[in-house]
Order: sequence, then structure tokens, then C-alpha cells
Amino acid sequence: MNKIKIILISALLLMLSTSGALAKSPSLVEAKILELSEAKWTEMSTRYPIPALPDGVSKAPSAVILASWWNSLGDNTLTELIMMSLESNNDLASARAKIKEARASLGINKAAMLPWLDTTDYWSGNRSPLTTGGDKVDTYRLGLDASWEIDIFGGRRATVKAGVATLEAQHAALHATWVSLSAEVAINYLSLRTLQERLDVAKSNLALQEDSLNMLSSRYKAGLVDGLAYSQSKSIYEQTKATIPPIETSIEGVKNNLAVLTGVIPGALEEKLKDKQPIPKGDTVELVGIPANALRQRPDIYVAERQLIAQLSRTKSARADLWPKFFLVGSIGTEALDTGSLFSGPAKAYSFGPKITWPIFHWGAIKNNIRVQ
Repeated sequence: MNKIKIILISALLLMLSTSGALAKSPSLVEAKILELSEAKWTEMSTRYPIPALPDGVSKAPSAVILASWWNSLGDNTLTELIMMSLESNNDLASARAKIKEARASLGINKAAMLPWLDTTDYWSGNRSPLTTGGDKVDTYRLGLDASWEIDIFGGRRATVKAGVATLEAQHAALHATWVSLSAEVAINYLSLRTLQERLDVAKSNLALQEDSLNMLSSRYKAGLVDGLAYSQSKSIYEQTKATIPPIETSIEGVKNNLAVLTGVIPGALEEKLKDKQPIPKGDTVELVGIPANALRQRPDIYVAERQLIAQLSRTKSARADLWPKFFLVGSIGTEALDTGSLFSGPAKAYSFGPKITWPIFHWGAIKNNIRVQ
């Protein structure tokens, strides 16, 4: 009998020691999670490389160059604005917080695959007419309880896989936010420079039309031209003059948009943006054909893929609830009727054995949970 007990206890210790390795097995993580610092745009972007194209089909830039595509425009102000937005934008802060949440949730799921070890210490007092003399009986216990679920049907592993896919989806969502944010800053910046160019052209035209109007006014007063030519020139002048206020209003609106995108108060960028600069122009990219796998370059597509994997894994985990769960449980400690005897030889106690649970009367709820997933 003692040999059997020793064998059982040894088996329990062996299983508990190998369960940690099982929980960390690479088979549980099909896709490696890339831990990224919050500010490294290039590292994040190169996770989604440009699809490989045969020679002669495309001269698209490399993934590293595309990661900081705004540098190809050669505008230092645009680069500064985009970097400000990547550091201070509230949407990015929210996306980073979701990554931390997903990472913590994954940690919880992984911990569920490890053995649980708890301490159970208590004192209880009991008095019953059935006890001899009806006296009060005190019970003291000090001990450790251990349990480990043997994940035979893969429910725990599926939950971990869902957590991994969710974390990867949040990383891709952060990248998608980066892409959208940098594009939005660039669009507003190009709009600003275009509006400033239009304003400059409108003011130049207005100055020329004013000179022409003054000349016609002098000739009209001298009787050298009729009133029609003067009226037409004045009408054109007023029309050009009327186009300037809407352009100026649009310029202020775009400046405010850039302030919001970069995480500063409206007006904080006035000194940086007030002077007119040339409209940025990028290098020409020759693209003859677009392969089908180019869609995978989009982070939102990758997000959808990861979310699908996560949901399928949650469904598998829910299906595993239909089957029995197997546990190894055990405890060791001391138990006595008084504190003086708590550490004596007879007070020592231990237990070990398998445990099986099967929610056979909850199948309706489990089936509905599977449908929900």
C-alpha cells in the first residue's frame, strides 16, 4: 500500500512539474507575438511587408521605406507634424491601452493552464447534541491544497490561442491607427499648402485686377472708355475679392484639424504653419500590376483575420465544455482538535486523487453558449 502511495505522489509531482512546460509549449502559439515599443513605427510597419512582385512589374519602395513614406515628400514640417501625432494622439493612446488589456487577458488564460496551489488554514468551533456531553469541539487545520486540470479536450489551449490572436489583432489595430493617422495628417497638411497657394494666387490676381481697375477708372473719367468696360472690370475685381475670405477660413479650419491630430490646442501650430511653403511632391511609383495578396498589406485585413481565429478558438473552447473535465487534486497539512497537537505526528494528513466533473445537466446552457460564440 505504501509503495502505491509513493508511486501516486511521484506521478502527481511529475505532472505538476511538466505542466508549466506544457503551458508554454510553442504548439499553443501558432503565431509568434512580436513585442514592440510604443514609438517604433518602422518595426510595427515592417510586420506587414509589401507583397513580393516579379522584376519589371513594380518599382514600389521597400517595406522599410514605405514604413516612413512621408520622408519621400522631403518636407521637414510634415515629418515633424506626423511624428508629433504618433507620440501625442489620443486614438493611439487608446489603441496602446487595448494592447495592454489583451496582454493581461492572455496572461490570465495562460495561468489557468498551470497548477493551482492554495493554502487552507482555519479554525472552527462546533457544538452538537450528538457529541459526547454536548461539549464544544474545536478543529484547527494548516495545509496546502493543489489542483491541476488536465486539458484533454483542448478547451484551455483554445482559450490561450484566442488570447494570442486577440493580442495580435490589437497590435495590428494599433498599426492601422498609425497608418490612418499619418495619412490624415498628410492630407490636412497638403490641403493647407494647397489652400495657401490658392490664397497667394487669389491675392496676386486681386492686385493685378486692382491695377487694371484703377487704370480703367482713370480712362473712364477721361472719357476714353465707356462705362461697360469699367463695370465689367469692377465686377471681376469684386468676385476675386470675395473668394479670399472663404479660403482664409478654410486655412484656419485645416490648422485646427492638424492641432487636434497632433494632440495640441488650436493655435499652437500657428507659428509653424503661417508661412507659405511649396506643395510637397513625392517620387513617381511605377505599378503595372497589383497581386491578390496585396490586400494582406492592409492592417485592417490582418485585424479581421486575427479576430476570426480568436472567435473560432472561443467556439472550440465552448465546445470543450460538453465533455468531462479531469483534474488531479491533492492536499497536505496538519489537523487537530487543539493547537498543542497541531504539529505532532498523528495530526499530519494528506490526500491525493483524480477528480472528474461533467456538467451533464447543463448541456442546454452550454449549447446556447456555443451558438453565442
